[in-house]
Amino acid sequence: MHTDEDYQKSIFTTHVKKHGAFKGDAVSRILLRIVRHYFTDNILDIGAGSGTLIKLLKSRGFDAKGVDLYSTSDDIQQGSITDLPFADKSFNTVFCCDVIEHLTNEQIEKGLRETARVLKRQGHLIITTPYNEELKQNSLVCPKCGHEFHRYGHLQSFDEKRIAELLSNYGFQVSFLKIYALGAMVKVPLGRYIHFILKRLQFDFVGKTMVIVAQYV
Repeated sequence: MHTDEDYQKSIFTTHVKKHGAFKGDAVSRILLRIVRHYFTDNILDIGAGSGTLIKLLKSRGFDAKGVDLYSTSDDIQQGSITDLPFADKSFNTVFCCDVIEHLTNEQIEKGLRETARVLKRQGHLIITTPYNEELKQNSLVCPKCGHEFHRYGHLQSFDEKRIAELLSNYGFQVSFLKIYALGAMVKVPLGRYIHFILKRLQFDFVGKTMVIVAQYV
């Protein structure tokens, strides 16, 4: 019998073979610029993927390590957000980028409890996730068995209210929450400036990303 984590591993390996990189690889520099006032040394990246974020942090002098269902380097331990292989209060900052939308409700509960366990008090959890995604729009149906599934394995959709309430249930208080068109900011020359101009014009972005920083209180 296949588990949710088996499916998530298959999504990981299929994506790597097909594209060679993750969305997080492309947006890591911009993300660090956005949240630069909130992360301090001794950092964990949950769902580290190819390890691009860890490499960037280490190149800037930070002590950083990762965990993922599929380890791709010595800096990334194999493991799950629901059972982190680290001691209590091990980290000052935890990144969790494009992970929670792939989790079941039970996995989210276990994952946030585990994240709170390994994070020091007053430490920060930094999350990215698609903003208010219409899951049906990215659903596909297997022509052989008729099973319906999300093309990227997303199981959840979040807006400002849901993420704030969810985090507060596990001892986190939102310090920063903004919506960005991170894909456009990477692909388009001077994209970060175009993003802010269009935002002022109330342009409705497709593929928006919510960036959340929450303090563990």
